[in-house]
Amino acid sequence: MPFAAAPQPIETTFTVAREVKVSGMFQMVNRVEKALRDVLGKDQVFARDTIPARYRFDALRPYRAYPGLRRRGYAPKILVRPVTPQEVAGVLRVARRLRIPVVTYGGGTGLMGAAIAVDGGIMVDTSRMNRIENVSTEDMMFNAEPGAVLEDAFLQLDRQQLLFAHDPWTRPIATIGGAISTNSLG
Repeated sequence: MPFAAAPQPIETTFTVAREVKVSGMFQMVNRVEKALRDVLGKDQVFARDTIPARYRFDALRPYRAYPGLRRRGYAPKILVRPVTPQEVAGVLRVARRLRIPVVTYGGGTGLMGAAIAVDGGIMVDTSRMNRIENVSTEDMMFNAEPGAVLEDAFLQLDRQQLLFAHDPWTRPIATIGGAISTNSLG
């Protein structure tokens, strides 16, 4: 026996419930945005329509083998661009307090979907945290922030006669943080 169409009052109730849910989401985004602006300042926090489209994907695109990926991607609710570890810690405190998921974004070259904000939430762009410091030829070690580009690390170490052997095809734009977070697989 075929199913009958739902009565009009149920559809109306669904519509009202959906509007309340959407309205609540915008209120939550506004609350999170304000809390993050208190931590970072207004120039480092972007919400909704001010978030550039590139943050909807990493290099994993809908035509690859991930069938659940939407063609238009997944936009984070809020994008932040911290400069210091203390700012990142402040962002994470806000996210924890408000129970908001967090996704990091480096160079956007990953192929695993790790930098896609499938559940919305806060996206932390680490590209401004890009210093390479404390290069030691004696210990053959260096310190780098997560947004340091692999090519920059290679060139800086090469000038000191050291070899940075990690050489993916994405070296000119991939980041140290991304390479570490994906076990160098992207």
